Amino acid sequence: MTTILGAGGPIGNELAKILAARKRPFRLVGRNPRPVAGGALFPADLADREQTIRAVAGSTVVHLLAGLKYNLGVWQELWPQITSVNTQNRPYVIT
Repeated sequence: MTTILGAGGPIGNELAKILAARKRPFRLVGRNPRPVAGGALFPADLADREQTIRAVAGSTVVHLLAGLKYNLGVWQELWPQITSVNTQNRPYVIT
């Protein structure tokens, strides 16, 4: 299972189309993910650690494509939270 965190942006949408065309299972994660044929939807707030952990459960690959506001305080607060989901050595790669 491939998971796209921050699905719905231009890069995530193109990646979803590629995965669908290759018949690869994928999950679209975002606050309000939009359907792409072949993809499973998983609404989640990536600033919430527990929601993010549930969103990536069972994934072998995770693409982190979430857009954060261009504000130093926002990045200092949210980036460590979002990227800390692999602290228990889960068997996936965040790209």
